[in-house]
Amino acid sequence: MCGPLAEELKRLEAATFYAMPVIAVVVLLLSTAAGLASGDCVGSNILLTESKGQLASPAQGESGVCAWQISVPKDLRIIFYFESYNIDSRIQRYRSVPDCRSQDTRIELKDGPTDPPWRTYCEKNMPEPIATNKSTLFVRFKLPKSDSKSWFTAEYITVPFQHEIDLGQTSSAEITSPNFPGKYPRNSYFKWSVVAPAGFRIKIEFTKFDIYPSCPEDALIVRDGPSDQSELLERLCGKPVKPVYSSGSRMSLLFVSAMVAGDEDNIGFKATVSKEAKLYLIAIPCAIGVVLVSFLVGAIVLMCRRRSSSGAAHPRMQMSLLNDDDHFSTTQVTDVESPNEANLPVYRPTTQKIKT
Repeated sequence: MCGPLAEELKRLEAATFYAMPVIAVVVLLLSTAAGLASGDCVGSNILLTESKGQLASPAQGESGVCAWQISVPKDLRIIFYFESYNIDSRIQRYRSVPDCRSQDTRIELKDGPTDPPWRTYCEKNMPEPIATNKSTLFVRFKLPKSDSKSWFTAEYITVPFQHEIDLGQTSSAEITSPNFPGKYPRNSYFKWSVVAPAGFRIKIEFTKFDIYPSCPEDALIVRDGPSDQSELLERLCGKPVKPVYSSGSRMSLLFVSAMVAGDEDNIGFKATVSKEAKLYLIAIPCAIGVVLVSFLVGAIVLMCRRRSSSGAAHPRMQMSLLNDDDHFSTTQVTDVESPNEANLPVYRPTTQKIKT
């Protein structure tokens, strides 16, 4: 009996050894299916490198990816916004990380997979568009097994972090806040450097201006020079404003917005920057022109006077009256303006009879 029993035990051990991987796979599949049924996300991260793209969480009860990594050139910034959004939360929340608990369904924005989130969404209402301060963005959708109702779709675009405008190449240029005429993104930090030729100043004139009236947080900052340390000209927010002028040929602009939105839907600004000649560049040529014209007029008047006093002109004549006794006589005719005298016969009508 010992021999057959030992062989049977060996066969059972071998069967168990080969069956363990199969059992493990079955358990994994069952747990995955259970997770999918309760809303868990599975799959690898998706890498996005295009200048714009789309993200979509798994539909209810379906498998899919719950992490996306966006990486674009370093001179660009990413503007991320939701197209559709549904977070199943019993308590409506509007703020960032401190208000989102670890067990909440949430969407995390990070600089990279291992970095801490710098913005977390767990509110019911659709969030505002938001901009990154780097050229990378990692999006993670954390979905508890108990949540089978939350989902979202989102898009992103990219815009340059800094713009250079040379008014030596063009007379004017148009600038707008990011995403204009849509809502400008939260967490904005975008720059414009404007330069004009020597002897010109820069003018910025607004055709649309609608920034949340909280200047310490949302504002367009205008400086009289090329850097962040240049003299502050204006810190603009609220509603439409008057044109702003630089004193020299350089101007810098910085548009900023807070991480969290206000209570209004603001679309930002649209403006035209142009160059204007400084006052002395207009006044000096005008003064020179006035002097030249005055000199020319004076020269013409002087020439006319000289011609009128020269011999080429007809002399003015003066006649002396004849006495009644003179029937045919002569009188002195003189050039008033000439020292020479001329004796010319002058005939004077008379009513007396001529003696014969």
